[in-house]
Amino acid sequence: MSDAHILARAADPADDPLSAGTPRPALTAISVKRAGSEVSATASLTLGGRTMTGRATRHDGDRERTIATATLAALTDMLPTGVELESSQVIAIPGRTVALTVVRFPDGSGRQQPLVGSALVRGEVEDALARSVLSALNRRLNG
Repeated sequence: MSDAHILARAADPADDPLSAGTPRPALTAISVKRAGSEVSATASLTLGGRTMTGRATRHDGDRERTIATATLAALTDMLPTGVELESSQVIAIPGRTVALTVVRFPDGSGRQQPLVGSALVRGEVEDALARSVLSALNRRLNG
């Protein structure tokens, strides 16, 4: 005999599927420049024919965080106040390289909910980092 256990799963709005036809921003360009320990990035996205551009500069050489911050900055008009980048990095796992980003998103009660996004590196690392930001936010964007 075995005991049957039913696990209740907490409702997470990030688990809700996007409705058919919900527009998502698409990455169109990313550029990164480095001068010593200063890193600057520009990310351009399009949504419904509209181009959105974000820029970021850091003086600590953190290239991954600069790219993710620029991507998040491009989405500023679509996000509520208080969305923050927590971390962004590229990690190696057996047989793969993955960009992983954590974004803190306000949940309406004054707290920040962590959202995690990932993207396989299939070519340019910069592209994967930007896509990991979009992955973290994909169900929260107000089109």
